Formats: sequence, structure tokens, C-alpha cells
Amino acid sequence: MNRIISESITRRVRYSDTDQMGFMHHSNYARYYEDARTALFRKLGLPYSEVEKEGLLLPVVKMDAHFKQPLRYEEEFTVRTWLEKMPASTISFYYEIENENNEVVHTAKVVLAFLSANTGKACRPPHKLLNLLSGNNITEH
Repeated sequence: MNRIISESITRRVRYSDTDQMGFMHHSNYARYYEDARTALFRKLGLPYSEVEKEGLLLPVVKMDAHFKQPLRYEEEFTVRTWLEKMPASTISFYYEIENENNEVVHTAKVVLAFLSANTGKACRPPHKLLNLLSGNNITEH
């Protein structure tokens, strides 16, 4: 698969992230997706705050998650996110989460829409984002 840009973050499962079974609760994965997404935007040189200053909103419109194994309290994990194609009115982020044994325990795809903050209607991504992405070399992974 082609990856236009990718980024990784490493975290540890907090006690407050777990459920009664000691597993990271499924609802918490989305928070770590967002952490990785914002890290990718920062790496690109376009923090979310700058996108919002341009009058754009990026709501999540679709989330497809696959749980292969649970993460447990105090376990360290790495979230990798990447883009495979240039955005249009939506942008799709792909994710893999690896546990501390380097096993992929979770995969996901999250789609966000570009919306005008003024009208609430779908719009094109900012030119700066497209320029930054097109300046990256596409690499095979």
C-alpha cells in the first residue's frame, strides 16, 4: 500500500482507560486515533488549530475498527497512522496499534469530512494541506 505520510505515537494503558476485565475499553481507542492524527498534522507542519483558524471543521463521519487482541492495564502500545491518498471533501486515516510485543492488536480506518465552519457544508481541503502532502515522497511500506 502507498503511504503519503505516516506518524507513530507511543502510550501506556492507564487505569482509567480500562474496563472491569482489565482491558482497554473500546471507547478509548478513538481518543488515541485522535492523538496520532494530530501528531501527523503537526509533523506535516499544519496543526489542527491552524486548520480551524482557516474556518474549517473536521468531524469524524465514519469509523471502522477491528479488535484482534485486548490491550491491558499498564501495557505500552504504539499507534501508527497514515494516509494512502490525497484528500478531497474527506480525508481517510488508517491505523495499526501494536502492543509491547510488537503484535498488531488493532486496526482501524477513520474518515473525516472537511466542513466550512460558516456554512456547515462540505468543502475542499485547504490548499496548504494539499501542497504539504504533495511535497511528501510516497513510499511503499
